[in-house]
Amino acid sequence: MGLTLESAIIARRRRQAVGLSDTPGLLVAAVEPASPADTAGLARGDLIVEADGQPSISAVALAELLAALPDDKPLRVTLLRGNESRRAAIARSTKSSPNR
Repeated sequence: MGLTLESAIIARRRRQAVGLSDTPGLLVAAVEPASPADTAGLARGDLIVEADGQPSISAVALAELLAALPDDKPLRVTLLRGNESRRAAIARSTKSSPNR
């Protein structure tokens, strides 16, 4: 997927530092260039607050949702960028990641 995520509980001070609310979710710490997340428009500092209709998603639950999706179906997420709510569709990567 091309993301580095932090738990919102762990990242509370960091979320405040980048101007995000205390809404629970996953903070995007980094986006790999040319990854599915980059193509979908996710950026460092975004807060993922929902994935496929499930609020307050954890990193493990996000990975499980992505793994369960058919190859042709993107993972739909709702995120906060500053105070603005956005939606994105992250395609499944067919490339094998070196971190897997």
